[in-house]
Amino acid sequence: MGLREQFEKYDVITDEDIARGIVYAWTAMVVADARIEPAELNALESFAKAHNITQEFNQEEWLTETVGEALSVYKAEGPETLLAIIQKQLNHTSVESKRLLLYSLMQLACVDGDFDDRELDVLNRVVELLDISRRDVLMMGMLFATFKQRFSWRDL
Repeated sequence: MGLREQFEKYDVITDEDIARGIVYAWTAMVVADARIEPAELNALESFAKAHNITQEFNQEEWLTETVGEALSVYKAEGPETLLAIIQKQLNHTSVESKRLLLYSLMQLACVDGDFDDRELDVLNRVVELLDISRRDVLMMGMLFATFKQRFSWRDL
């Protein structure tokens, strides 16, 4: 089974805790460089739609509320607390789900045209906290680099 086929099996997130953990991780990446770009917000919406997150929970405002919760935690308690929540909610997920998360975080880090060191730090922390293997990081990195060479994320 190819990588695409593996991903298609996991393209609908039905567990709300997992969905919340994913949205928190996306939010951690978006705020890592201390600015929130419109392209990043658009990417968040696209990811949520691609994984049927907002449709699954029958609320368009669910994504906005969840991002707001994550931002509140980040501002009030700092990035480490947000990362601890992400770890708690996602550590038990499948390897395939962790790969998807890693890939989407790579996309978010680059969607504004700049892969900031602070974004790399968040990516590394998520990899560490979720115990994502070096092999998976390299595989997702190569896949991401291949697509990044061929497409502009702003055009997708």
